[in-house]
Amino acid sequence: MTFMWSLLSALFVLALWGMQTILSRRGIAFTIGQWASYLVWLLWTWFGIALVWTFVDEGKPRAAGVGVLIFGGVSAIAAVVLASLWIFP
Repeated sequence: MTFMWSLLSALFVLALWGMQTILSRRGIAFTIGQWASYLVWLLWTWFGIALVWTFVDEGKPRAAGVGVLIFGGVSAIAAVVLASLWIFP
């Protein structure tokens, strides 16, 4: 579990850094509200990954599948909506 949390923490920082890089290259400035929305989406996604990873590690494939459907579905829909509103208008 330590490896999982270390990996997710590193990926979290890289996702923030990557978004800042994309925005600066495109000349887009996020407001505080947009950063807050991105942060909420990122935390939702990372929590879903951690939950599914834990279920798989515990040998609960049905719970992992439901977690993927719920967290992955909401995360994918939110990613498309946020990207279409902010990055690709």
